[in-house]
Amino acid sequence: MQARQDYTDNTPNASILIVDDTQNDLALLSLLLQRQGYRVIKALTGPDALAKAQACPPDLILLAVYIPEIDGYSVCNQLKDNPKTCEIPVLFISEIDDPLDKIEAFSVGGLDYINKPFQVLEVLARVETHLRLRSLQIQLQKQAKILENQNRDLHRQILALRRIDQSMHPALRAAIQNHELQLCYQPIIELETSRIKGFEALLRWQHPDFGEVSPLDFIPLAETMGLIEVLGDWVVTQSCAHLSSWLEQISNAVHLSININISARQLTNSGLANQIQRMTHEYHISPSNINLEITESTMMTDPDYTSTVLKELKNLGVHLCVDDFGTGYSSLKRLNDFPIDTLKIDQSFVIQEEWTVVNAIVMLADALGIGVIAEGIETPEQLNTLKSLSCKHGQGYYFAEPLDAIGASKLLVNNLRSTLFT
Repeated sequence: MQARQDYTDNTPNASILIVDDTQNDLALLSLLLQRQGYRVIKALTGPDALAKAQACPPDLILLAVYIPEIDGYSVCNQLKDNPKTCEIPVLFISEIDDPLDKIEAFSVGGLDYINKPFQVLEVLARVETHLRLRSLQIQLQKQAKILENQNRDLHRQILALRRIDQSMHPALRAAIQNHELQLCYQPIIELETSRIKGFEALLRWQHPDFGEVSPLDFIPLAETMGLIEVLGDWVVTQSCAHLSSWLEQISNAVHLSININISARQLTNSGLANQIQRMTHEYHISPSNINLEITESTMMTDPDYTSTVLKELKNLGVHLCVDDFGTGYSSLKRLNDFPIDTLKIDQSFVIQEEWTVVNAIVMLADALGIGVIAEGIETPEQLNTLKSLSCKHGQGYYFAEPLDAIGASKLLVNNLRSTLFT
């Protein structure tokens, strides 16, 4: 038979264990299957079947229901509980045609149920089908293992290319689980008045052995090792909680906003908008007090999909900000398609005083009718130049380093008090 030949090409000399104490049925099944090229193993009792399946696991088992010492259901149940035999296909074969017996057979792990007196072609067809299915299952398991190894190798290559220390992965996972990471907040300043308009939430990790680990090291590690989504969700929750506390405690801080960095993985997660909506409701804050920061490169990875997600977020009332603008690649035409509220000038342009680039970005933002924030302000000279270029907002160590929530709260109170009467 051609179908049988196809199977033997893939799995030659498949072995079948027949468990039956009816001598005539046992002899007939043995002869039938041997003529088809299968290797046949025989067992008359339940304990004998278990011993032989354990000693040399067959490719398939034909199992009678009522056999001496241990019935077929119990045999099947024990086979499925044993890691060595749990994946062997078990086909029950019995003279009983009661639906309840068939239900019992399937409930203990049987894949099929053949009634006696059996038809020769039916037995061959069912044996052939289940052996082919088992063969395909084995092939899929092998392919899955190959893909798993390839994925692991790819991870290693990505880590090597990005110069990421993979040995820190267990420590980072433990830090996330044990809530060892913390958020710090750097103020965003209205340059003309020196008034704090908001804070950017920045993730920090103080490891007991490594000391302070730079976000440039652990954020790429989290992205590569699949930890960034849970980390990002925690950042959103904590940022909203702290913003809610400031708005509640400080009466004249109603204008205050929080800037939250969003990763590419979070952006592609369909649950981001729902999380933002849930957090604003839970902490009684307006979505308009939240600014989500997305890098330029993230936006341009899949601009059509990104535009859809950003419009969904925009419809909630949150503000959207392009982070590190000028360091990636973006089409100015496509940029106008996104519902962006603010461009953040990358700190490298300010620190290196590339004022021509800074001026071009300020003019672009003005033409698009959106705001602009300059990062990396460290000196009064840089501040004055940015003012002369009509840059309205900025942040950097000149104003304050990133502070914990308590320190940010104190800074906010002092800032509002000092600017209230100016």
